[in-house]
Amino acid sequence: MAAVIDEFNRAGRQHGLSPFAISPVYGLAEATLTVTLVPPTEMVATEWLSLSAFTVGQALPEHPDEQRGKAVVSCGRPITDARCEVRGTDGGALPDMAMGEIWVSSPGVMRHYWREPTPVGEPLRDGWLGTGDLGFMKDGELFISGRLKDVIFHGGVNLFAEDYEAVAESVPCVRKGNAIAFAITDLERMVVIVESAADRDSLHLVANSVFAALAEGLPRAPDEVAVVAPGVVPKTSSGKRQRSLCRDLYVSGDLVKLASASGSRTARSSTVGERPGREP
Repeated sequence: MAAVIDEFNRAGRQHGLSPFAISPVYGLAEATLTVTLVPPTEMVATEWLSLSAFTVGQALPEHPDEQRGKAVVSCGRPITDARCEVRGTDGGALPDMAMGEIWVSSPGVMRHYWREPTPVGEPLRDGWLGTGDLGFMKDGELFISGRLKDVIFHGGVNLFAEDYEAVAESVPCVRKGNAIAFAITDLERMVVIVESAADRDSLHLVANSVFAALAEGLPRAPDEVAVVAPGVVPKTSSGKRQRSLCRDLYVSGDLVKLASASGSRTARSSTVGERPGREP
């Protein structure tokens, strides 16, 4: 994230850290790690995009002073013998500044998965690997915008879980790295779950504050913000958010909400064990 790089550079500057020290890299295990990188002789490039137009198929630049903008950091150009394309839903390559799925090809791309002797077929096509990542190209540089499976289609527009999680985690009393956004497609609902260690009497204020921040800073407010206890948000063993599992827990009623907020009612403290969507 651009904000993380800026903060790191500000902190390191007083200790003599060169602004060229940070080198964003795009890589994945299926391609033996590195696909693109920013060389140490170049500054990291950042593109500001319009959140309202930040949908699959297009990514329009926006002046950084605009309120509803998103800063996306370059991951550099492909390394030697590697190739990178951004493709649309029809499989065709897209032009610069058009967002789609990232496909990569290199001698390091695997032929099949471990202990599976047959070729992978999908997502490998003619030596190209479909990564499931979303991004766009500009002047030969790759910019990453998220994961295809984490795009939330809600109210006729594409929304990105990472954007909602980042804004939610900027609110005081929300635990960093412990917010999850997801959609319940069949109910046309979008939910944001956050962890907080605040005292119980303050949890409704946390829920209200998160909802207000999301409504203010993003194109569309969620249908609900729910506050849960620390350690409730599901993650993998490596610390990655498990959005699908969190959604399943929410829908089944196994996710215990301590407080919630929505656009149609004020936030309130809930009863322990309350099922999602029920009034106490």
